[in-house]
Amino acid sequence: MYFTFKSLYYIKIFIHLNKQLYVTPFYTMKKTILLQRIDQFDQGKLLKLKKNLEWNFKGLIRKVEISKYSFSLLESFYNNSRKQYDVHSILENLKKLLSSKDYICVLGLLEEDMYSRTMNFIFGIAEKSYLNFPGYIIISTCRLKEQFYGREKNESLLELRTLKEAVHEIGHVFGLNHCKNDCVMRFSETIGDTDKKPLTFCKSCSLVVKDFLLKFPEKH
Repeated sequence: MYFTFKSLYYIKIFIHLNKQLYVTPFYTMKKTILLQRIDQFDQGKLLKLKKNLEWNFKGLIRKVEISKYSFSLLESFYNNSRKQYDVHSILENLKKLLSSKDYICVLGLLEEDMYSRTMNFIFGIAEKSYLNFPGYIIISTCRLKEQFYGREKNESLLELRTLKEAVHEIGHVFGLNHCKNDCVMRFSETIGDTDKKPLTFCKSCSLVVKDFLLKFPEKH
């Protein structure tokens, strides 16, 4: 097999374009997480999550911001027979509202119950960042509340569960899959699973997150 000068020229262009496609775009996004209040989500809980995420990702991300936009749940998102909201409809509309490339991750929070196409309920869902677009997350605190299970209200436990779920979904955005170690990336099938797992990444997951964030310049 041999290559002509012309074919070598086109191979060089192909390699260059691929480098531009898969490497360069990451450098335009800031290491900032944006929190979006959905419908009537409690503003105080949003502020607590902001502070907790800044503490949890200290030294890894630039900052956590709260969106100035309003986002209401539409009737079309609601499945009346299930008495739940379709998370995919919410996710697609969140992407339309906040398509800015200034953020590494956009995290929407709501208090209503939700389901996905493959599960009858979910605590949260994440869509990984792709090229020069942010990752998107939707989290519901409905089943994170003790009252949902007929137990007494516990605000501190709700705060911890919300933070664990947020860190878990952000981990997906940063390239992590579910993990079988003693790690926040363990899959939660029940609220008991969420309570049992730690708030932090295991050693191997931490390395993946750090490697992912190295794609972004320090000034961002």
